[in-house]
Amino acid sequence: MDYEIIELQEKVLQALEPVRLSNLDTEVSKKIELVWHDFLQKCSDVENKVTNKPICTYSNYESDEKGKYDVSIGYEVEKISPSKDGWTKKIIPAGKYAKFIVKGNMVKEVSTFWQNIWKMDLPRKFKCDFEEYQNMDLLNAEVHIYISIK
Repeated sequence: MDYEIIELQEKVLQALEPVRLSNLDTEVSKKIELVWHDFLQKCSDVENKVTNKPICTYSNYESDEKGKYDVSIGYEVEKISPSKDGWTKKIIPAGKYAKFIVKGNMVKEVSTFWQNIWKMDLPRKFKCDFEEYQNMDLLNAEVHIYISIK
């Protein structure tokens, strides 16, 4: 899989309260779908957006891809709006990331990407990884995926 190494500045998101998940859970895909469903129901609540590109974060890793982690979805914002039920401030830390671009069927291609990334010999930090959705076209999506690296 092709990728480029980039340095990112910190991003501040207004995001849904995180959900704790594990890839060892056979229902993990369904649980992530529920997080997306919740986000799509509430996303119009977010003010001060930098862009209209949803960002799905994976952070607070217990260990590696086999341990538990938090999933949250939100938008990068200029400033956090006053507290709204179910929303929180989420920080994507500045640092070095491997940036991948995934195109095609949103669900299938993103899922395949993660299965492949777990097999790669990438010096992952397991700090904060995220997907930035360039569009929300289920069949012809473009998703930029950032993996935190050492």
